[in-house]
Amino acid sequence: MMTLSKENFEIKREPDVILYRNRAKELAAKIGMSLVGQTKLITAASELVRNMLRYAEGGTVP
Repeated sequence: MMTLSKENFEIKREPDVILYRNRAKELAAKIGMSLVGQTKLITAASELVRNMLRYAEGGTVP
């Protein structure tokens, strides 16, 4: 059985976007998503955290 991390991730500044994007990429690969699926997930995750910075001045995501 595969176990995924349940830790939260703080988004406070621009470099956090890159870190979260990389985390999404690692998790997508770990669960066996196709490259196209990984790309879509990474794009969505990146947009989410960028919008958090732009409109909410950061936040916490799982």
